Amino acid sequence: MNTQSNTVPESPIESQVITPAPMSPTRPLYWSVWRELWENRSIYIVPLIESDDPFGEETTAAVREYAEPLKSAAVDTVILGCTHYPLIRPIFQRVFGRDVTLVFSAEETAREVAETLARKGIENGEGREGGYRFLTTGPPDAFRAMGARFLQLPITEVEHVEPARLEAAAA
Repeated sequence: MNTQSNTVPESPIESQVITPAPMSPTRPLYWSVWRELWENRSIYIVPLIESDDPFGEETTAAVREYAEPLKSAAVDTVILGCTHYPLIRPIFQRVFGRDVTLVFSAEETAREVAETLARKGIENGEGREGGYRFLTTGPPDAFRAMGARFLQLPITEVEHVEPARLEAAAA
């Protein structure tokens, strides 16, 4: 299988694992998977990605530890549900190997939104540059620095949003 693909291949559901972003137990469909796979492993990966050495051995070791039960179960597809994970895609690909398809949910969401906008005829025109709006539940200054580092974009304004506001908007 191609680990570069972001499309979920046809395969038996038993061989697929859906993993939500850490700290998202409010999503009932993910709760049991989150508790099983993430409670003791994944919450350590995000700070490593945000560290000064996101591609270091410590990050690779954490991904190996996270991947071990999935590899032991011989899954063929892993859906990664954290927006940080594409930033260390090469590590995930090396650890899981070529026979496991990795799907990064952030990229799939962006692709689906673009296709939906195009289908409805409301996408941006090709000549339009577009814009960005950044919101964070964490400290805006930390997001600004981290965002500029990983996105390779100048980030000037970042809006702080309380998690309760997001939960209310989602309800």
